[in-house]
Amino acid sequence: MKALIIAVLFPATLYSQALPGWTLTWSDEFTQADSTAPDSSKWTYDLGGGGWGNSELQYYTNSTNNARIENGELIIEVREENLGGYGYTSARLKTQGKFVQAYGRFEARLR
Repeated sequence: MKALIIAVLFPATLYSQALPGWTLTWSDEFTQADSTAPDSSKWTYDLGGGGWGNSELQYYTNSTNNARIENGELIIEVREENLGGYGYTSARLKTQGKFVQAYGRFEARLR
């Protein structure tokens, strides 16, 4: 099986220094146990297939095979496997219904 792994890094030290004039309103440091799902109070999933408007080839799941915490990082993994008529699985996470903010300073550390 082939896999593509994306690690989303939000180390606690990144947010430990307050920025003058700014108030932190949301963050996720991914501190839960390894191999667990992302924090359900902050994240939800789009599930299924259908291309999502741009002919995507994967079927989105809420499985920890596709989205999990490892060593304080969010891992989103594309796996070559058949599900729902698609040859790949992945995860599509969002904050919809959990957090909304239109303006401000948005920071992320991604690899």
